[in-house]
Amino acid sequence: MTSLSASLVRGAVMSPFKRAGRADATLPPGRLTRPAAPVAPGPLAAYGRICGFAESGPLPLTYPHVLAFPLTMR
Repeated sequence: MTSLSASLVRGAVMSPFKRAGRADATLPPGRLTRPAAPVAPGPLAAYGRICGFAESGPLPLTYPHVLAFPLTMR
């Protein structure tokens, strides 16, 4: 069994035994923002082709998540 498989099995087995979060827990202070996220046609078209979205029409709902993902990784 690979280490990834072992980790997934261990997580599945231990999941029912997780403790509930503390009632007084708070989020750390701070906020990350990305003002004015222009949509460049080239990357949007490539994203649409890869994901199977139509080439015209509204912005795919998942595309803003792709633009914000680097902030998530901080």
